[in-house]
Amino acid sequence: MNTVSIIIPCYNSEVFLREAIASALNQTYRDTEVIVIDDGSTDHSLEIIQSFGDKLRWETQSNQGAPVARNRGIELAKGEYIKFLDADDILLPDCLERQITQTTQLPTDRQAIVYGDALRVDRNGQPLPSYPLHPKQPNQDSIAHILAQCPLNITLVIMSEPLLTPESNSASTNAPTVANGAPDATATDRNAKARQLLGMKGAQPGETSIWKIRLQLMKPITWIPLIWGVVCGAASSGHFTWTIENVLIAAACMLLSGPLMTGYTQTLNDFYDREIDAINEPYRPIPSGAISVPQVVAQVLILLGAGIALAYGLDVWAGHEFPTITLIAIGGAFLAYIYSAPPLKLKQNGWLGNYALGASYIALPWWTGHALFGDLNGTIVLLTLFYSLAGLGIAVVNDFKSVEGDRQLGLKSLPVMFGITTAAWICVLMIDVFQSGIAAYLMGIGQNLYAVLLILLIIPQITFQDMYFLRDPLKNDVKYQASAQPFLVLGMLVAALALGHAGV
Repeated sequence: MNTVSIIIPCYNSEVFLREAIASALNQTYRDTEVIVIDDGSTDHSLEIIQSFGDKLRWETQSNQGAPVARNRGIELAKGEYIKFLDADDILLPDCLERQITQTTQLPTDRQAIVYGDALRVDRNGQPLPSYPLHPKQPNQDSIAHILAQCPLNITLVIMSEPLLTPESNSASTNAPTVANGAPDATATDRNAKARQLLGMKGAQPGETSIWKIRLQLMKPITWIPLIWGVVCGAASSGHFTWTIENVLIAAACMLLSGPLMTGYTQTLNDFYDREIDAINEPYRPIPSGAISVPQVVAQVLILLGAGIALAYGLDVWAGHEFPTITLIAIGGAFLAYIYSAPPLKLKQNGWLGNYALGASYIALPWWTGHALFGDLNGTIVLLTLFYSLAGLGIAVVNDFKSVEGDRQLGLKSLPVMFGITTAAWICVLMIDVFQSGIAAYLMGIGQNLYAVLLILLIIPQITFQDMYFLRDPLKNDVKYQASAQPFLVLGMLVAALALGHAGV
């Protein structure tokens, strides 16, 4: 029998990927190999690929587009025939058997392209109108037919492997070309190393430096929002001045909120997710064995201890009779614990978990910065807790990356509980309504200019919600975040400056 290499390029396809791979593995024609090329996915696609174990071969690369991913699959292929399958398509069980049967009816000295028809279905598997496939007439030239009718959708085709390799000695000048060459291995390696240091998906596996592994557990990419929250708190205090001492103290506060307390939170989360990660993300530092559990526990305790000690030192510098910043650090540490650890494990609940996340990103660092340079009062506490409801909406955006995985693990994320469309509307309403509420409050205290500026920053967020997120939250979540979140972040600073100006 002739081996067929089924090549599946994948980018952020977690919703359909498992079914696509299963359809490739369950063909009635058994002499197959399945190769999946993950093109830098930021959702749970890679975990789904890895869950199939040795039933398939896979590689991951930085995002370079489907043509490059297909080319890499061709390089890895060992079969006599190549079959492409998109990650949101499935093969009927006898697809390969029927196509290979057709190839056996051709002369043995000819290289073959065999194509067929397809059934179109919607997201729920319901039939859609199909594009008509115009068969070649008996006396019609094949090339003329292909050029006139364009029946060769790439997923419908099976072709001889030599047609796709530069070594082919075929005399044909009409062989199909598959795009832009092989990926840059050096660039891919650099990208994977950077992701490893930042604690992002797509990190380079097999790291042996214990300090890089510890840094990966702390996920530096997540420090940025909390550092920004400290900036907003300092601004809302109304007492920050640009002196060398204040800048150094502010930097120490950012160290507290970012590397120490956020690093503690992320390491703790990985510790309590280590059994799930052993299934979904076995390359993570703990399940891969790159770092031992006692070493992780030690890291958690050291970060927590250093964070509380620094918080107390900041209280001393600020002259607090009551250790406000220390109490915020301890409260944040407890919130991180109940977010990740059983029996409460707030992250399993779409409302409580995402609000805890929103408050951690907005309220807690804001309180810390405000208390450091001013007097933290009930009004600031309530306003930032209110603002954190917009942060809840931002946290929900991240849930659209893992709908299928959350559903399988029984996690009650909003997209799982309410469905994709309803959850998307809940998300954008939370983001817009609570920011608008802050703008209304600013008008109420006479800060009209700042209120107008905040509203002007909300408008482009609504525009991007309509352009990207509401139209397809599964596909456009990352694009929406990159486009809209800078306006929300700037809006936080505008609100903070207004509160500082008003002396709230």
